[in-house]
Formats: sequence, structure tokens, C-alpha cells
Amino acid sequence: MSSRIEFLDYFTFWKIWPLSAKLQVPLLLVNLVASLLILWGSHALTQSQINRRLESTAGSLTHIVSYVTESILDADDLQRVVATMGAEADIEALVVLDVTQKKVLASNHYEWFNQSIDSIAKLRSMLAVF
Repeated sequence: MSSRIEFLDYFTFWKIWPLSAKLQVPLLLVNLVASLLILWGSHALTQSQINRRLESTAGSLTHIVSYVTESILDADDLQRVVATMGAEADIEALVVLDVTQKKVLASNHYEWFNQSIDSIAKLRSMLAVF
């Protein structure tokens, strides 16, 4: 019985291993090509998703301007909004603050506005990688 096991081990190692080694080279090349295609596809998908998110965020910022009320800004609210917007020069160009007559963001939209600023910063840092 032990001689049969030794024969199977010998057969398995010396007959099947070289055969699988010969098959692994083409499989390795196929895996490499497939991996490169997957990486290329995921990069393109990620880039298009980033572009869509940037467009939707820009649309959301114009939407949030419509929530600006007719009330006068408090000095603290003005400083917070300007400080938040100062980090993003493009957003500052989108949302123009007129200190003399404007307008405070409703408090429930102010938090959402801060989250939009953060998401734009994250998306820009992701775009910088590509």
C-alpha cells in the first residue's frame, strides 16, 4: 500500500507538476492581460464617476443659492461662510456674497453646504492622483 502512495506522489509531482507549470505560463499571460484591462476599465469608470459627481456638485451649489433667504447676514455667519468658501476659490466665484444686502443660508442647509465643500475637496484630491 505504501508503495502505491509513493508511486502516486511521484506521479503527481513529476508528471502533473511540469504539465501544470507549462499551462501556468499562458494562464499567467492571460491573467496579466485581463488584469490590465480591468484596471484600465476601472480607471475609466472612476474618471467618469468623478466627472459626474463634479457636475452634480456644481449643480447642487447653484441649487443651494436658491435657498438663500432675504435676511441680513450676522457677522458670525458671514465669517463662517467666507472662511468655508475661502478654502475653495472656485466655489467663491460661484456663490457671490454681497455684504450689504444679503442673506444667510438656512441653518439646515448650511451643514449640507459644508458637506458639499468637503466632497468637492475630496474629488479634487482624487483627480490630482490621475
